[in-house]
Amino acid sequence: MRRRIWRLSEGQFDDEKPILDIQPEKIEISCNAFEKCEGDFVIRSTNQVPVRGMVYCSNPYILIATPQFDGVESKIHYQVIHQGFYEGDTISGSFDIIGNGCEYHLPFDVHYVRKYPTSSIGEIRELSDFANLANGHWNEAMQLFYSKGFSDFISHQAGNIQLLYRGFLSVPPTSRNLEAFLVACNLKSPVSYTLDTADRYYYSVDENQKESIEITKNTWGYIDIRISCDADFITLENTCITADFFVGSNLSLNYYIHKNRLHAGKNYAVIHFDAAGEHRQIQIVASTKAEEELVPSVSLEAKKTEYQLLSLYVAYRLRKITTGDWCNQTIALMSTLNEEIQSNLYFGLIKTHALIANKQRQDALWEIQNLKQDITDKKSTEWAYLLYLCTLIEPEESYVDRLTKEIELIFRERPEDVRIFWFLTFLRKEYVSNKALKLQAISRWVMDGIDSPFLYIEAYDLICQDPFLLQKFDPFSLKILNWARKHDGITGNLAIQITHLLEQEKGFNERVFTIVGQTYQLYPEEELLVAILKYLITAHKVEEVYHSWYALGVDHEIKLTGLFEAFLLSLPKDSIEPLPNAVAMYFGYHNSLPASMKAFLYANIITNKRSQESIYNQYQKTMERFALEQMATGRMDDNLAIIYQDALDHKMIDEDVADAMATLFFTKKIICIYPDITRVMVFEEALAEPIIVPVVNRIAYVPLYTDHYQIFLEEKGNNLITDEHAYFVETLLQGPQLLEKFTTLTREPLHYFVHALTEFEEEFQLSSEDMDHIVEFYNSDWIASNYKHKMYPFFIKFLQAHGQESILNEHLLEEQDYLHLDSKTICFIFELLVLSDEYEKAYEIFSEYNVWNASKKLILRLVTKKLQENLDETNDFLVGVSAALLKQYLSTEETLFYLNYHFAGPTEEMITLWTFAAARQLDTSALEERILTQMLYMDALDERAYQIFESYLEHKNNKMIVEAYLTYLAHKYILEDLDVPEHVFAQIYRMLRRGEKTNDCCRIAMMKHFAYAESLENHEFKLLDELVRDSILKNVYFGFFRRMDDRLVVKYHLYDKVFAEYRGEPRQRLFIRYRKDDGEELREEMIEMYDGIYVRQFMMFFGERITYEIVRENGPTEEVLDKNELSYQDIVENGELSRYLLLNRMQSDFVYQNDKELLTTMKQYQSFDVATEQLFTLL
Repeated sequence: MRRRIWRLSEGQFDDEKPILDIQPEKIEISCNAFEKCEGDFVIRSTNQVPVRGMVYCSNPYILIATPQFDGVESKIHYQVIHQGFYEGDTISGSFDIIGNGCEYHLPFDVHYVRKYPTSSIGEIRELSDFANLANGHWNEAMQLFYSKGFSDFISHQAGNIQLLYRGFLSVPPTSRNLEAFLVACNLKSPVSYTLDTADRYYYSVDENQKESIEITKNTWGYIDIRISCDADFITLENTCITADFFVGSNLSLNYYIHKNRLHAGKNYAVIHFDAAGEHRQIQIVASTKAEEELVPSVSLEAKKTEYQLLSLYVAYRLRKITTGDWCNQTIALMSTLNEEIQSNLYFGLIKTHALIANKQRQDALWEIQNLKQDITDKKSTEWAYLLYLCTLIEPEESYVDRLTKEIELIFRERPEDVRIFWFLTFLRKEYVSNKALKLQAISRWVMDGIDSPFLYIEAYDLICQDPFLLQKFDPFSLKILNWARKHDGITGNLAIQITHLLEQEKGFNERVFTIVGQTYQLYPEEELLVAILKYLITAHKVEEVYHSWYALGVDHEIKLTGLFEAFLLSLPKDSIEPLPNAVAMYFGYHNSLPASMKAFLYANIITNKRSQESIYNQYQKTMERFALEQMATGRMDDNLAIIYQDALDHKMIDEDVADAMATLFFTKKIICIYPDITRVMVFEEALAEPIIVPVVNRIAYVPLYTDHYQIFLEEKGNNLITDEHAYFVETLLQGPQLLEKFTTLTREPLHYFVHALTEFEEEFQLSSEDMDHIVEFYNSDWIASNYKHKMYPFFIKFLQAHGQESILNEHLLEEQDYLHLDSKTICFIFELLVLSDEYEKAYEIFSEYNVWNASKKLILRLVTKKLQENLDETNDFLVGVSAALLKQYLSTEETLFYLNYHFAGPTEEMITLWTFAAARQLDTSALEERILTQMLYMDALDERAYQIFESYLEHKNNKMIVEAYLTYLAHKYILEDLDVPEHVFAQIYRMLRRGEKTNDCCRIAMMKHFAYAESLENHEFKLLDELVRDSILKNVYFGFFRRMDDRLVVKYHLYDKVFAEYRGEPRQRLFIRYRKDDGEELREEMIEMYDGIYVRQFMMFFGERITYEIVRENGPTEEVLDKNELSYQDIVENGELSRYLLLNRMQSDFVYQNDKELLTTMKQYQSFDVATEQLFTLL
């Protein structure tokens, strides 16, 4: 720019001005809120004339990286200086392009829009878009789901969606949780599956077989099916399948049947399918045999018969049936068997045994005779059985001894055969004479794992005969007694012995208790009941299953230490039945129960207070004290809720109670339907952190302060469930009047305040008493930052109405993140900070966020304060803001002073600034210089510049600027006859008079000015004379020379000259074609006397005419630029006669028919002619 000014001061002008083409013609861009925003535009000279200059921006928030540009084409990069612009904000203004000989205003609008996550299917603008992404690109959706961009996207969704997202984001990433999120947002249906068939049957399996199960899922999404089989002859191709395994909605699951792993008969297997709480199964039945071959076998029928026979024998030995019944039923059963089974030796022996017992001797002998023939192996168990039967039918001692010895020999061969041992228990003399020895022998067999019913029967029979054989509850005794219990074989004598043994028993054994419990059912003796109760109390068995025993003890009014405690501890926790009076009265005086049991007791008393009013009255004071103690600990459960409610209903409310109820009153009971829930997580919109509570017995107690919450049930593996059908929420404490009382009395009102805010929303009416609550609200880490931001507008409106905005000052000063606030709120915060003289924080916000919509007067106040700190240092942002404020006619002495020295921008704005600054009588010389320089550079001086220049001359000025200004106007005056103010010529005149070096432009303009002057002072005439002389010496002529004072016209022999002058583009080669009167046409090159002024002088006589054309060569042709005609009508009379003057007079007199004057002039000319011939001779 300075170079152009220098050239102007030297009288050098550009031949061409650039013609600008700006692309785009208007800037309209969209940027993501809170992100960097930048762009470009291009300045191009369409006529290839290099353009140089500066770019200014009318908006202070826009920074131009390199405002200077130079060249035929330049790219201008711009950016918004900070990222604190909100969705919906718009930055408007214009880029003002100042170039050599040109000016251009490029308008712009920058619109801030929400940033949407991008994906392979495009932008995710709605949740449905995300669902579409998950449908086709699950892994990409998983990655996007846990990204910051998606988190920002969710922050613009409905409150329940935000809470859902917070919950799923709090646990490790899993596809199952993403599926649950999509389902919870109603973006898809849950994935379920079906199997193509029920049970399957495979017969005649003679080799390994491959089979398949068709699995169909109902929709897209994540599914994880765990598959297992409970038999080894089936192997599965996959034990875990996911959605990736499916082709569309279908999947074939292969499984294999291994022939070599099949046993005889039918083989059973179950294939189990488990997925997200859904269980399905298919039973597989396989056999190597054909289906028709699988009929019940003879051996199976025989086993069935053997069991029936054994059952009859046991009943007989337990004296449940008579000997005759046993014999008859046994024989009747045998008669129904087919011949093959009847031929079984063992069954024949049993039949014979029954006949002997029933004293059917002859029939028995016939059977024995037949069996002796049929049993060929004399060392077999069957032969031993037969020998034993012979001892029964013939009990003669020597005979019995002989057969016993023979059986002993067989037993030596088969010592593991318990049946032979059983025979010997009846035959060995030591066993017959010593029952204890016999019982001991049986014990060894039983404890070695031989659980034969025959052994149990014999042992049972022994202890029934002599109960004192039972000395303790050892494993053998327990086996025998348990067998007897199952067969209802406990006798009265056994019951007495069992009672004695129980009194001596140390420790608790469930098998012992089962036996004695059933014994009492058979023989309900008080002695046994006391023993049982002591046994249970000593072992501290207070589970619900034992409560009926303690209830029996209470009903029988048994006096036993610990009975009432055990009664209460074992009482079902959901029981609401009134306590027996004895129990209730006891605990009214002796109460050392743990707190949980006290709560249970008191809850029962309160629940039944109408039917047990006297007991309730006895307990009331104690329960109230207990309620206060428990409130202070913050505990809550079903029983405590009953106790708290009763205490509160009795108006037992003070400050301590109100403080405790701040959490307890809002605690709810969550009952989980699913069995494997480990904990409950609750996310509330108002709270910073989730509330996490373990689940015990499917129950959790969780405080829910607001109605805006989301409950998550967490399974093992961090899987979350949000299905509302998976749980119930029960309210524990009730009473709107209580809540109002708590709010009034509490010393910690924040919980109540938050509840009221969210419950009533916009209907909530704040009062002056809430001022402190608002402060506590914003100072609390318990409240979520987002919720604090959300509530700003609500609180601000209230505080403004009461003139109490300042109470938020402390919080606002500590606020670090304003991005989550809306534009209106951030403006309020800014204004509040300025009003509170917190200028540093206010300026931080102002320079980083969009607060231009705030009060302009407060913005001016802030800027003024910042400028007062340092007026000399240039801050482009403050310059821009001050200039923008000035456009709205807002300024202070500081901003005007600052702009006066630092602002450079569009000419109009600088002129406006100059007007204000001059009115304040500031030193505007530097500003005037910037204005004049820019106007000259732009080739855009106008009348406003004249006043600015006059002011500039009054101050210390730059000579080059002055000369450039004068030269510019002089040039316009010469070429365009611009109406130039008089001070221009006065200044040029002074420079010429002082002898200062002055360029040709100013000298020519001065000559022209004097030439057209009506009169000249002597000093002016003298100066003109000098200028014209210099010009003519340079052979430079102008048409205005003929307008000069006649004295100079004559002096410089211009009276006979006429000038053909053409003004056009400079430095062109032009020609003139002319013709005098009717003479021939001549062609000559025109001479450029000054930039774009071409002159051809002609000497003419009065009455002569010259027609001419100005042409320019254009290839083979000539372009006519101008046509005109010259004539000479003026006769310059300067008091001196000359032959030229006489000729012009004669021509004039002739034309106007002045004959007398013509004759006189002719005589004068003749005398001149004679004199000339006489005085001058030709050499």
